[in-house]
Amino acid sequence: MKAYTIVFEWSTDDCDGVDVEVFSTYKKALARYNEIIFNEKKPEISWVADAFDGNGNFIDNDDYVIECSDFDDSKEHELWWRISKCSDWYFHDYLELRILEIK
Repeated sequence: MKAYTIVFEWSTDDCDGVDVEVFSTYKKALARYNEIIFNEKKPEISWVADAFDGNGNFIDNDDYVIECSDFDDSKEHELWWRISKCSDWYFHDYLELRILEIK
């Protein structure tokens, strides 16, 4: 049996935290993973929006670093999406979809 977790670690200059959610299916976990990324790109929600243009594309500049998984098949994969602000390393979002085997 498998469990699927979303681990979202985030930090700004005035707060930080770790949110953990557990899902029974990969489909549900993947939907939540994508929802978090979508929401983080909204300027009214997160500083992360500054690193993206109006179409949600990463702006390649020296102030942000992004690292993400890149799978384009329909198989289950552990996924990650990490973004940091270079001028202030305390600003970061680390998001992971993890697949756990339950025994």
